Amino acid sequence: AVTFLARGLTSADSRLLERLDRHATPIAIALMALMAVGLIVTNIVQARYFAMSVYSEDTAYYSQILWNTLRGSFLAGNVTQGHLYDPPVSTDLALHVSPIVISVLLPVYAVFPHFLTLLVVRDVALIVAAWPLFLLARERMGGAAAVAAVVLYLANPAVLAQGFESFSLLHLAPLPLFGAFRAFARHDVRQFLGWTAIALGVREDLAIPLVGLGLWALVERRGLRWIVAGLGVPIVWWGIVTLAIQPAFRGASKSVLDVMAAGPGGPFGVYRSVLADPSWVLDSLQAGGGVQLLYGLLRSVGFLPVLGPEGLVAAPSLAATLFAIRSLHGAADPLSRFALLPSCALVAAAIMIASRLVRRHRFGTHAFAVTLLLLFPLVSLLDGAKDAVQTRLLGYIMGHDAAALWEAVGQIPDGVSVAAPAAALPALSKRPRLFTLQYLDRYPQPRADYVLIDRRLDRVWRNPARLEWYVALVEDLTRSPEYETVWRREDYLLLRRRGEATR
Repeated sequence: AVTFLARGLTSADSRLLERLDRHATPIAIALMALMAVGLIVTNIVQARYFAMSVYSEDTAYYSQILWNTLRGSFLAGNVTQGHLYDPPVSTDLALHVSPIVISVLLPVYAVFPHFLTLLVVRDVALIVAAWPLFLLARERMGGAAAVAAVVLYLANPAVLAQGFESFSLLHLAPLPLFGAFRAFARHDVRQFLGWTAIALGVREDLAIPLVGLGLWALVERRGLRWIVAGLGVPIVWWGIVTLAIQPAFRGASKSVLDVMAAGPGGPFGVYRSVLADPSWVLDSLQAGGGVQLLYGLLRSVGFLPVLGPEGLVAAPSLAATLFAIRSLHGAADPLSRFALLPSCALVAAAIMIASRLVRRHRFGTHAFAVTLLLLFPLVSLLDGAKDAVQTRLLGYIMGHDAAALWEAVGQIPDGVSVAAPAAALPALSKRPRLFTLQYLDRYPQPRADYVLIDRRLDRVWRNPARLEWYVALVEDLTRSPEYETVWRREDYLLLRRRGEATR
């Protein structure tokens, strides 16, 4: 099919490219609008039927810290901070320094205080990120190639899968990252610095993919100001955040990543681990699934980034992902949020490499560009999209009785502390104290006023090593004289601490 399509595009009497060139802008906008509507509707349906995966804790976490901030507790939350750090930290600044949370998310959440607000913002941000790519490709290769670039990004499996996931600040990153990339390609240093500032305001670890542009500046010998902008600014900000700001709010606490990646040694431990022991690269590639990750990411862009130095823009984010593979379970998944930034860097690099190859081609430049960007990786794009839908969208349908769960949620008073399975956490997130039932043993003093229990193990845990613990936990809670059962339906139980006054 790809062969026939490419032949048809390059034939002398083909008018398809001419039509695409004339109507490229409305076609791109229509594609983006359709994708955004599709993702938003999917998110609403997922939330309504508690099919947001067993890993929907992050959505609840960000909803909680925004809710608490509006009530005077600045970026305070416990649903994640409580079990990832020992001792627990009191503010999100110990995890990430993200000015965009206050400048963008908080005002929107204040108007629409619901966890779905975060998912809608996430979907819009993911889709709008295609626009800088469209402009970049149109400027360098014409409208038809620009439409192909939009499809290459929107159909990327890592991007598509994020539309079915829990909310993460990383989902807001592609837009400023592509804005900085386009400004770099146009040699506009002022715009580049502006987009860089926005990107660094999303999360401090966006400094890692931005360093890739600094490497590109070195290869092209662009001069001191570009090296400072591309390398100096991200590295300095990363150092300030990780060595000064986060330790100040973290205190003596250690996160799971600190323990696994660095061990003892304070904030310098992770850098010592990376620089002094390069064996983590081989460990990640051999035992950690790194080779499969690299293959999964590269095949979705037709392996174009390996054809030129522009592919260096993805090197830092790929290296960081390989390091995360050694430390974090699931980081080797080419559909996870850890794969998003490397995928975006590879998409942008593919567009630049295609434009360079097109300029060396003497005939059918538009057709050649479309073939490179869209037709060449078409099979792997379709296969990756299939995987994203199967493993992320359909794989997260867990057969909850939505009516029963909404009934249980409605019986829990506002403001009380609650422990619940992760799938139900977003609906309960507007409260100061919230516990993930699956990790209840990892919280210090997890005294919840209400406990929502699901006895069906397949809807609660995908980790077989924790199933036995969860069964014991349910038995202990249901038999504890400290709690009484106030509601029961099928496999669901709602327990209330004895003496807890209802409101």
